[in-house]
Amino acid sequence: MFVGVDSTRNGWVYCIINENGEVALRFFEEFTIPFVISQLLIDIPVGLPEKGERLSDVLGKKMLSKRASCIFSVPVRKAVYCNSYTEALKINRGISR
Repeated sequence: MFVGVDSTRNGWVYCIINENGEVALRFFEEFTIPFVISQLLIDIPVGLPEKGERLSDVLGKKMLSKRASCIFSVPVRKAVYCNSYTEALKINRGISR
């Protein structure tokens, strides 16, 4: 069983795919893992790129095509350590190109 999790204003949405490929959606007010699962996929980026976009983001946007805006690109690693948003934006745009 695979479970994808994403947060909402009021709790957590779970997309559950069982061994037969059947999909179910569930809502929980608090984060919980009430099932035996093979993998838990949480909508939180893991890893920051040194430059450009992460391959997983690029491929995800390609797969989703019209819904590509649902994938939020993460900043480059160096931008996270800036003291201001303006500085981080400058660094992120410069390195990402």
